[in-house]
Order: sequence, then C-alpha cells, then structure tokens
Amino acid sequence: MRRLLYAGMLLLTACSNVADLRTRAPIANWVSTKPAQMVADCIRGSWEDQRIGLEANGAALQSAGARFTVVSPPNGVPSEVADIEATSTGSKIAVYAQAALDLGGRKSKRIDAAHKCT
Repeated sequence: MRRLLYAGMLLLTACSNVADLRTRAPIANWVSTKPAQMVADCIRGSWEDQRIGLEANGAALQSAGARFTVVSPPNGVPSEVADIEATSTGSKIAVYAQAALDLGGRKSKRIDAAHKCT
C-alpha cells in the first residue's frame, strides 16, 4: 500500500527530466573552495552509496564544460539533482528535488551528504 501511495505521489509531482526539475527553486545552495570536479565526484559517490528507505538509488555524473550535474536515480525520472559549477574561488552547488519525495527525510539526507563533500 505504501508503494502504491508513493507511486501515485510521484506521478502527480514528477518532472520528466533534469531541465524540468531545474525550473523549481533549489532546496539548498552554497559555495565551496574545493574544485567543482572534486565536489561533483564526491556527491555522486555519496548519493550512490546512500540508502534511502530499503534501497540505494544510485547516481550518475554528467558534465558540460565547467558545470557538473549529479542525477539520482541515474535512469528514469530524476528524484534529486545537484548542479556544481566552477567559480574563480572553487565551486557553487545547488540541489534540486521532487516536491513530494521527502519520505523518511530523503531531501535532508541528500543535502547532508552533498554538503559533506564541500
């Protein structure tokens, strides 16, 4: 029953791709003195290893110039996205998430894991 409810909420609030998710305000953003590539690799690794509920959702790293994007899960509709951009002093990080996907503190777990990388 819980899975059915979760699936219904996902369908009602789902963004179909990363660009759609970016149209919403980030749930967190901050700066780091670490290089963008290093921060992006760390976030990908921490999200990939992190268990949300009963399973690890995985994560994928994409890059375009000085911008890196970590997407979780790596296939299908994105639940969380972290954008990491290189700056003259390090990097700028923004985390986006589906509005209804905060079961079990999911958003705060993703933010905490990403923040530890900076």
